[in-house]
Amino acid sequence: MENTQNNGFTRLLPDFEEENLYPYDEPEYTDQFETEEHFYEVENEQSPFIYEQFAESEQPDSTLTVLSVKVNWTATGRNKELVLKSGISNTDILERLKKSVDLNLIREQLLSYNRQNTSSPYPVDQSGTTVDGIFTEAIHQYQINHYLNEKDQDGIIGRSTLETMGIYNHTLKSKLDSSTFYGQKHLSQTAIRSEVERLTNSRFNAANWFQHILKPAWLGVKFTDGVHILLLEKLKEAEQWLVSQPQYSGMTPAQLGRALGFDSATRFSGARLSSEKEAMHGFGLAVDIHGFGNPWIGAGWTASTNKERTRMLQALRNASPGQSLPGQTVFQYLNNIALTQGKISTAAYDILKKNNNDFVTYLRQNRSELSYWRASLTFGDRNPLNGFLNLHRDLVCALRQVAGLAWGAIDFGPNASGDIMHFDYRTIGVGKFLCKSIAGFVPEEGHPAIEREFDNEGEILGLREREEEEAYGYERHEAIEEALIAEEDPVFEAFDHEDLYFDNQLRDWTKAITLNHRYASALGWGQYFEQINDLLLPFSGAENVSLGDEAFAEAVTAWQTRQGFSGGSADGVIGPNTWARIRPLLTVQNSPVSPVSGNFPPISKPFDFNRFHAQKVLDTLSNGLVTANPSFGAQQQLEKIVRGEKVNNVDPRTSIIQILPVMAHICDSAVAAGYADIVIGSFIRPPVAEKCTGHCLGRSIDINVTGRTFDDSRAIEMVKNILTSLTSLPDVYRKGRIGFGLPLQSDFFGRRKIAKFKSVSPTLIINQQIKQLIPQLGYVFPDNDNHLHIQVGWI
Repeated sequence: MENTQNNGFTRLLPDFEEENLYPYDEPEYTDQFETEEHFYEVENEQSPFIYEQFAESEQPDSTLTVLSVKVNWTATGRNKELVLKSGISNTDILERLKKSVDLNLIREQLLSYNRQNTSSPYPVDQSGTTVDGIFTEAIHQYQINHYLNEKDQDGIIGRSTLETMGIYNHTLKSKLDSSTFYGQKHLSQTAIRSEVERLTNSRFNAANWFQHILKPAWLGVKFTDGVHILLLEKLKEAEQWLVSQPQYSGMTPAQLGRALGFDSATRFSGARLSSEKEAMHGFGLAVDIHGFGNPWIGAGWTASTNKERTRMLQALRNASPGQSLPGQTVFQYLNNIALTQGKISTAAYDILKKNNNDFVTYLRQNRSELSYWRASLTFGDRNPLNGFLNLHRDLVCALRQVAGLAWGAIDFGPNASGDIMHFDYRTIGVGKFLCKSIAGFVPEEGHPAIEREFDNEGEILGLREREEEEAYGYERHEAIEEALIAEEDPVFEAFDHEDLYFDNQLRDWTKAITLNHRYASALGWGQYFEQINDLLLPFSGAENVSLGDEAFAEAVTAWQTRQGFSGGSADGVIGPNTWARIRPLLTVQNSPVSPVSGNFPPISKPFDFNRFHAQKVLDTLSNGLVTANPSFGAQQQLEKIVRGEKVNNVDPRTSIIQILPVMAHICDSAVAAGYADIVIGSFIRPPVAEKCTGHCLGRSIDINVTGRTFDDSRAIEMVKNILTSLTSLPDVYRKGRIGFGLPLQSDFFGRRKIAKFKSVSPTLIINQQIKQLIPQLGYVFPDNDNHLHIQVGWI
């Protein structure tokens, strides 16, 4: 449902068509077919989302549930007629079917039956090219994969089945007279007509617009009233994204629909082809999903005097005491969600879903309020105790965040938002123009499509250039401070984001790794590393591990490729455009870091937090197991922190010193194991050339080994002990992943010619145990000699 004006609408519920009881696909079986000149060329409407079927995921089981012999014979006879009338050859149809059903398996199963039942066999033609029982059963299996309603699984090649297969240029359509349609009259206006042609590159115009209304199935549900191909392309884009996610991998469209909460009773309301003002529905550019479970809360179609819009907001406030719900009406509140959280659709969804759950709880506890909403226009024949948001979170994300459609729940502006069931094309191209031309609300902020649209390669327009520009502008990797302190002059080159290959075409991940470290901090995704790691694991070939830098970049590339990113864009880097695609898949908190639990002060009290951990390190130093290198004054710095005194640029009273809980954890582990070789080295340093990086900010520590250089085997053992202890470090301190600087000595990197202060693959480490531990914790880079450098960034 939707509105053409900002102040109201005309209809409560979509007018679902009555279920057609004719045993084949509905009206296309009349004898009046459009002539060939009425059809558009199929190559003008091709889309990778329409024409690509799920070849691997839709293969049936080894033993199929097939139509009975009697039903097969009847359906085969009907198919012979329909294939002839369709204008599509049976061989073309079979080629489509081969992509998603196993014709050989069907043939073997029917022939096996025939060998045992010679008196009543299936109609099988041994040539395999005609419309026979195998053809019919292939249609049946295809329908099982694409339709949830058993009535649509009849084995008959009707209009809907052809169009679900991506075959649109056929003659099973009944002739459509659009002259009285609201949408046709609007499109026929001179100014509108010319602009539509311009915006669609002459693909669509007033004369052919309604020839592109199709009736396929999507996610297992048939569009009985049709949908324009433009919207269908976006729906298929959302579907392709969904099946690319690990939780839906391998599912057929029908299985995917069922996983998202659809069943045989689910209905869509798409195109509304009548003389009534049906706004975006009137152009076939809108769809209502689960209309009876997802109403237009606040009764947005009614006149502005309706009280439900204010009563609903008050009910939500009563249901969520203590929460700030701004606005005077529920529409204004929902619009505010779009403005503040709308760029990330899952964040907006989560807020609204919580409102829904709180509302249901509130009604269960307040009979008078429940009685009011039972009799309301908002719920009509619905049960308010079922809530007002039953759409699946992933579905909303796919439609709004990935496909870029508007969601009526929050994208109808301050005078009408709340149409939970509704998605449309008003945020995209010609849809935006048409919506404005009928005085509809078009969001100007708070929607992901405003900043970018996904093209067919999965790239985000406008952000790619920004990603490349920002790659040069971000602060240098913190590890470069080691070079500055050592008065070296390493060249930290500007990275070409596209040039991630050696001349011999073997992939060099160094630049991708470094960019990932930068973006992890600059874009904030480092704090969600564990979730991203879990998302990428299926693309890495590994299980139950924390991916190292190189494996992480490789997995990102595989994920980008699966998402449709073009070759140059599948670079292994989670930059702005890739982060925009990944972020909606995560459970993202509003605060940068979750509160740390434990028997110590919270991070909301920086001085108490810092003093507690600094004192733990000092206590360990006092018992002599762990010592401090007097050359760097680390012990004196810790004592200053305990007193609340500033150490160089770091004020322990106002800023969390992020390395402290890591130092305390290492010390605790050393005490527990009775391990005595750890020497606390360089801790908080002053800025270098007015530049403040890891050590200067209190995010890094250098650790030496007692009385020895790092060429000694004791140094190897100490590093192994420290790394092992950090595997039990609380997750919150590992969110940004831990960086380790190892020297070009001994069995660390050896005396190899490797550039310092640039992340490298852990596979270059000589010691096998350290090589295995590093990927569990973070990343590694060659550093100066005779110390272990540790850096963190969990806030």
